[in-house]
Amino acid sequence: MGMKSGSLLRLFQSEYFDAHLHMTYLLRMEQSGVQDYLVNELYKMEDDDVDFYLPQLCQVALLRYNTSSLHRFLLDKASRSMHFALRIHWMMQSFVEDRLPELSESALAMVNACETAVVNSAAQDGTAGSRRSSAPEAEAEQQPVGHSNSFRRNSSCPELRTADAGGASASNADGGDALCEGSVTDEEGMA
Repeated sequence: MGMKSGSLLRLFQSEYFDAHLHMTYLLRMEQSGVQDYLVNELYKMEDDDVDFYLPQLCQVALLRYNTSSLHRFLLDKASRSMHFALRIHWMMQSFVEDRLPELSESALAMVNACETAVVNSAAQDGTAGSRRSSAPEAEAEQQPVGHSNSFRRNSSCPELRTADAGGASASNADGGDALCEGSVTDEEGMA
């Protein structure tokens, strides 16, 4: 791209420079100074935009692993958010499993660094539990669409509550286990 550095900087600082252009220039501009500037600007980007472009960011981070600080930005995001940590780890693990010679070594390094970033951030917070919600609603929200846990308990079922509290299972008049409708599901979602 034959732009002078002053006009490039003006473009980067203009109101027209959105997340899409940011990703385009992050991929196309290979100069280390431009890469560093664009990576630093990622810290100002909304989390929703970063999340939307996370696959592209992971790809570019691996392509430029030795020449860009983008991988450090991703690790910083991973250390601050379990959501980003899991998504980055998942994407990098997929690159490792693809076994592409030009990406797999860097991807494996990122997988290990992502795990380390999460562990270190949990240790600095003092408790790993502060990152998780114990509320059933939050757990249900985190469940991916189309995936179900086998044998989920329905906490509103009185028989299960008394069985859990008393340590014995409740039985119905027929001698079978008394389960509330929908309290236990198999893989097909049938009670």
